Amino acid sequence: MIEVTHLTKRYGAATAVDDLSFTVRPGTVTGFLGPNGAGKSTTIRAVVGLERPTSGSATVGGQRYADLPAPLQEVGTMLDGRNAHPGRTALGHLMGLARTHGIGRARVEQVIGLAGLESVARHRVRTFSLGMGQRLGVAAALLGDPATLILDEPVNGLDPDGVRWIRHLLRALAAEGRTVFLSSHLMSELTETAGRVIVIGQGRLLADEDLQTLVAATAGAGVVRVRGVDPGPLARALEDRGATVVMSQAGVLEVTGADAGAVGALAADLGVTLLELSTVSGTLEDAYLVLTARRRAVPDHGTGPDGRDPMSTVADLPAPVGLPTRPRATFGRVLASEWSKAWGLRSTRWAAAVMVLLTTGLVYLSGIGSQVGPEGYGSLAYFVTSTLVITQFPILLLGVLLGSGEFSSRSAGPTFVAVPSRTPVLLAKALVTVLALGVLIGATEYPAGASRSTFLAVPRRCPCSLLKGSPSPQPRH
Repeated sequence: MIEVTHLTKRYGAATAVDDLSFTVRPGTVTGFLGPNGAGKSTTIRAVVGLERPTSGSATVGGQRYADLPAPLQEVGTMLDGRNAHPGRTALGHLMGLARTHGIGRARVEQVIGLAGLESVARHRVRTFSLGMGQRLGVAAALLGDPATLILDEPVNGLDPDGVRWIRHLLRALAAEGRTVFLSSHLMSELTETAGRVIVIGQGRLLADEDLQTLVAATAGAGVVRVRGVDPGPLARALEDRGATVVMSQAGVLEVTGADAGAVGALAADLGVTLLELSTVSGTLEDAYLVLTARRRAVPDHGTGPDGRDPMSTVADLPAPVGLPTRPRATFGRVLASEWSKAWGLRSTRWAAAVMVLLTTGLVYLSGIGSQVGPEGYGSLAYFVTSTLVITQFPILLLGVLLGSGEFSSRSAGPTFVAVPSRTPVLLAKALVTVLALGVLIGATEYPAGASRSTFLAVPRRCPCSLLKGSPSPQPRH
């Protein structure tokens, strides 16, 4: 269950969310509506800890998102289907997220199958269409088999088959008792999917009601439309019985205060031939436009009946596999995730290879490599120290490229959602850069000939391997 209580978020003098309160309950799909700039994205980001509220609170299951021990396995979030790094594969992107919580490869492959991405699992994200990117975002949200799902515009870019897939998937998840919070601008799709609707405008609550109740309250809903041969006697008889009748120029009656059954029975008694008898239904779009035009706040009316059709119960989802027995985003798991993300990029591997070649060339050009021969123990410390100094520059460049690439492509967002605390993520990124330094130093020593001198000085290989990057001065002979 998601609870937003008196939430306010200001950016300087601008107020994005103003004293907003609502509850998203499990067992039904809750739609989240509002005009552009109404504060929907800010509210969602506050719920998942990406925005700090000016005042008020937002909790999931009674806890702040940042306090959840294993966020991926409690809240599945899709804020942007295109926030995966374009250079990673779909499998690599999901494996990077899975490693933060110790989720196994079997579960990753399972959600890839659920999202229909089996044939493109090893393709680079940059080759994906918008619809495929949306499916990847949904797969990431399902990764930890969470009890709560928060999806921001998941239908954008999906073809008709994809729209039907996400509709049935969300209904099935809600039917299992999960909390499903869905933001969308597609009114027709929300009408087919949601059981409850929350509408906000200018950061304030406009409606929090059961969908059918909201639509039924729309102006014009429930009006009976009648078209027949000489409907005048019918109109007078209806008015005598207390109904309100409006006759258009085309001779069509619009009746309020009597249902279609009563109107049809009266027409039969009077011998009036009817050509059309229908009840006008309100739409979610009509209700939304009325609410956002008024921009008035209304209280929370509590939950209402689901009222979903039999399509809401689709085939059971497969039992999740590969989930850890101790779900927690430990630092070791975050470090493993960052390492796999860094070296899973083809550009990183190419950059590392080029840096090894350049560093080796710099070592030789500086005359360092020529000082080390089979018996050159005296120059070993000088060589390794110089290699460290020279290698620092390309490694720092590699670290800057990796970090700036993640933030510019917005692919760091899923990591910060999976691991709300920034400190372990940033430390892991820094440690990956340090470890990469050790790898490149080791790779540079072999072609430059330094390792041969080290192994002559210390015949046992293991101590040398363990101490790479931290050489001690060698004794003179």
